[in-house]
Amino acid sequence: RKEDIGSWEGLAVSDVYAVYTVSDLVYTDPNYPKGTHAIVFTNMAQGSVVTLQIDNGKIVRVDMFEIPPDIREVDVESYLLPPQ
Repeated sequence: RKEDIGSWEGLAVSDVYAVYTVSDLVYTDPNYPKGTHAIVFTNMAQGSVVTLQIDNGKIVRVDMFEIPPDIREVDVESYLLPPQ
């Protein structure tokens, strides 16, 4: 949220896992928008996965998960960088 950005410590990530074009089937609503592209980052040491959804060059959504990365096939239109 915009009001929380001042206390944000950034992303604790170490690797890019995948990059893909986001499918039209991805869940979205006004408070949880989908992007046109997604970048999936991992941090194996912390056991975490962060997916940034991007639209028009801006981050519109941040999803956080635990390892292993779980990219649902229905969410992917096509891969720009397949899972590593």
